[in-house]
Amino acid sequence: MKSSLGWRSVGILFCLSVIVGRIWCLTTTCSQLTAVVCFEIANAYCDMYAGRCRCKVGYFEDGNRCHSELGSPCSNRGEPCASIMGSLCHPVESVCRCSAGRRQLNLNTCSQLAEEKLQLNPTLSNVTYVKQLNEVIKPSHIEAIKDLDVKSVFTHWLKRMSKIFIQRSAVGSKCSVNTPCLVKYSQCSELGLCECQYGFYHRNGKCSPGLGNACILPGRQCYNIPNSNCAESHICSCKHGYRQVIDHCEPTVSFQSKQKSQRFTITPVNLVLCKTNCPIEHATCVRGSCQCLAGYKVVEDKCISAGVGEFANCTYDWDCEQKNSQCVDKQCQCTPGYILIIDRCLPSNFHASNLAVGSVCSETLPCGVPYSYCGADFRCRCYDGYVADNSECVEIQTQQDEAVMPFV
Repeated sequence: MKSSLGWRSVGILFCLSVIVGRIWCLTTTCSQLTAVVCFEIANAYCDMYAGRCRCKVGYFEDGNRCHSELGSPCSNRGEPCASIMGSLCHPVESVCRCSAGRRQLNLNTCSQLAEEKLQLNPTLSNVTYVKQLNEVIKPSHIEAIKDLDVKSVFTHWLKRMSKIFIQRSAVGSKCSVNTPCLVKYSQCSELGLCECQYGFYHRNGKCSPGLGNACILPGRQCYNIPNSNCAESHICSCKHGYRQVIDHCEPTVSFQSKQKSQRFTITPVNLVLCKTNCPIEHATCVRGSCQCLAGYKVVEDKCISAGVGEFANCTYDWDCEQKNSQCVDKQCQCTPGYILIIDRCLPSNFHASNLAVGSVCSETLPCGVPYSYCGADFRCRCYDGYVADNSECVEIQTQQDEAVMPFV
């Protein structure tokens, strides 16, 4: 429904119609490449950490518009500030302030000053409050002498309830449409569990922006990530001389090229950008960056089997991540009765026909063809960027395939 003011209702939100057929909201998702959508909303910008449009400093969100806060500049001199009852744009200073007879409670609220002061009458046994005109008022459970007391009680209650709700929706807890995840930058996964959004890491009960995520100030260290740097592309990476290890930066392992005397720095797999296909073996392109396939883990600039074999070092049996494997001579090996097929320990009587794409699979009978996985229909499927060819998964060849390694 569109009103005469040029606004249209979208659910319970109201969005500004800028272009015919297109609606811009403060809840609109944005990124470095699409940040311009936020500029269509006055006094808004693209918060790349949150991935959505937000109001600039000095403005607050109301009805999907950004209005001046009390104490912030305004342009409508002598008129009320938008969305702040009892406010006025100062005719000389051009600053939003509370009008006469009102006082500021917070950045967007002006409270009416009481004409009659309230005082406590100690002679009444039921502890009632009496106006100076002797009109008796019995207090409710949150009534107080001053507005400040009411605000304090409400703030305390709000913090306590927020803490309870956040504890019930912490990362790793169950979630649904009716019980959403409340931790900032978290989301409800397909498994019905709260998890951090892509590009964020779980730290001390919070989802913090991590390496590979968007950052705001190029040339500066990324927030809360030592030895990191915000690149010109507004992507957080480890600074020169350091490499990514899970979610932090450690000193880089450098080597001399046998063909050249140049000094190279290893670029971690997940910092290699791609468009469609990833040039790294046992990796696929996910959301613009290379990611190791299931059953493989990042080791420097390669994807190495996380299960068994030469690179699966161990000390104890529980160090071996692959099912049906054990630690033998400090290497993960298949347990008796199982054999190594590709990168998995499968029953020794496992038939080669079960490796084919399209064959029946399960948790105990996984797909063995490289670049394949067991789909929701319990059939072997190829990963994105690969197609089935003679019961195998082969990479899709396009002219646009390109890998970008900006962090070397």
